[in-house]
Amino acid sequence: MKFEDDVADLSRVHRQIDGLASRAKGRRLELLVQDGVRFTQLLMERESVVRVIGRALADASYRPGVARVSRSFIAGKWRDVARLGPLDVIAHGVVAEILGERLEHHLSPRVYSYRAKRSPWQALRWLAKVARMDSARRPDPRTRGLYVLRSDIQRYAPTIPLDAESLLWPELRAICELDESSPHWEMVRSLVLQELVDAEGASCSRDRGVLFGAPTSNALMNMYLIPLDDAFDALRGAYARFGDDVLFAHFDLDVVKRAKRELDRVLVARRLEPNPDKVKIFYWNNAARPAPHAPEIEAVSRLAFLGGWVGFDGTISLPPAKWRAALRDLRARIRRTARLVPDATPEARARILAGVTNAAFDLGSDLSVSYKEMLIDLVSDRAQLAQLDYLLALWIAEAATGARGPAAFRRLGYRWLRRRAGLESRLVARNRRPP
Repeated sequence: MKFEDDVADLSRVHRQIDGLASRAKGRRLELLVQDGVRFTQLLMERESVVRVIGRALADASYRPGVARVSRSFIAGKWRDVARLGPLDVIAHGVVAEILGERLEHHLSPRVYSYRAKRSPWQALRWLAKVARMDSARRPDPRTRGLYVLRSDIQRYAPTIPLDAESLLWPELRAICELDESSPHWEMVRSLVLQELVDAEGASCSRDRGVLFGAPTSNALMNMYLIPLDDAFDALRGAYARFGDDVLFAHFDLDVVKRAKRELDRVLVARRLEPNPDKVKIFYWNNAARPAPHAPEIEAVSRLAFLGGWVGFDGTISLPPAKWRAALRDLRARIRRTARLVPDATPEARARILAGVTNAAFDLGSDLSVSYKEMLIDLVSDRAQLAQLDYLLALWIAEAATGARGPAAFRRLGYRWLRRRAGLESRLVARNRRPP
């Protein structure tokens, strides 16, 4: 199907409106304004809006407005995010959906970013499987281990070249199958090069950097590193990428060093730079033994990847920062709730606290604990879950009795909290979950 026909499909516009409405709830919905028109008003006049946007996309007359840069704290770091008007979000979304469909035929199966039915959790489970398979192939534990290259790119989204010499343009045009003189190509370029202003209203250069926050940028970030995917796939190691977060593993150190050289070659050709603090080679094994014949390489038993920790034993756990945040959250909930029932007996107070703790892991609740999804559906490290079970029981016993430390169990025993107070075990829940 031609790009011109894809972009004229009104069902795509409907999907983007539905998606935007579901993401922007409450006060955020009221803040979506473009050219003085609120998104809530567009929703009330949905059919006419769909026709207008659809016609502009079909005849390639659509041109985006001005996007504004704002600073947001996302995934543990401050980022410059492009704030688009609702009409522009919809138009970007339609084009991004088409690009995503077309890129599926070109992307490596080991690219987990911004694709339907793929997620960071799948990448983490894949990496855990890689470790288990390596162990299964090597009966002698002393011979088990993989060399791992970890890398990402220095400010990837803001540094992708967009000038006339950029490799992005011919590659994007090939994906769209559009002539350089096509009006639809000019429309696509206008979306990628949408005018951007800073907080003071000054115009920002668009020689480099896709719009972080625009739907099309996710597809562009996947597309721009396809040559790296091809180079790593050819080395026949274990490879995964999410955006610019790259992992390559192999039992042969020479192959991993060759992967590092391929990484440098591709980034030079793409006019990108690696993050010097995050380009590292590890020796990954169950006991963190030094690498054979390469003691200078850091040996680890766990790898940090995409927000999780993967052990060489094939288990996944919360990394220390997320683990501490979840524990702080849970302990604070228990203590706050205990102060609300000062006159209850220790037994009654423990039952209330157990109920509050169980509710903290309810996926349907807006008041549930930090990283609850990971703890419930992803974490498979039974030692970490067993520690969580113990700490929750201890904190409930302390808050209910006023005692401190394990002495609190003398009044309210661990088994009593499970059997009589109803405190659920995260380890038991994990064991009951299908593999």
